[in-house]
Amino acid sequence: MHQTGIRMTNEVIRGGEVVHQSKVDVFEFSQQGTYRVPQEAFEVSSGDSFRTSCYYRDGTPFGLSSQEEMCIAYVMYYPVKYAFGVNWVCPYGIGIPECGQTVESFDLQDESGLNRSFGTAGSNCPAPTPPPSKSNESKHPVAIELSNH
Repeated sequence: MHQTGIRMTNEVIRGGEVVHQSKVDVFEFSQQGTYRVPQEAFEVSSGDSFRTSCYYRDGTPFGLSSQEEMCIAYVMYYPVKYAFGVNWVCPYGIGIPECGQTVESFDLQDESGLNRSFGTAGSNCPAPTPPPSKSNESKHPVAIELSNH
């Protein structure tokens, strides 16, 4: 994500059901670098797919340049898998049949559509709370979902 990104989730889908979810409930562009999502190890089975959802402050176009918004999840796995003599990757927009991708975009009515779990009655915080983000948005958030299947 870039400057208007505010939240990201990555889900493992098995038989139409979410069997694992990792999330970054607060994203801040000024915190550049890799963000390790605190989570337990999990197993991916043959036939599983991933759904990555990114949420933005506005309708900035989706693309690969710095002036556009991105929605890319980096997933580490073991043991290594090779394809065409190199480590297996599933990049966006290349058209590899095994990396089927769909992109959906829709407007959220308000912040409740972000489905954040922190700061609500009965919620708990398994990880340290990040510093508050600068909140001066006046537009409704936008969500983009990428599905690899």
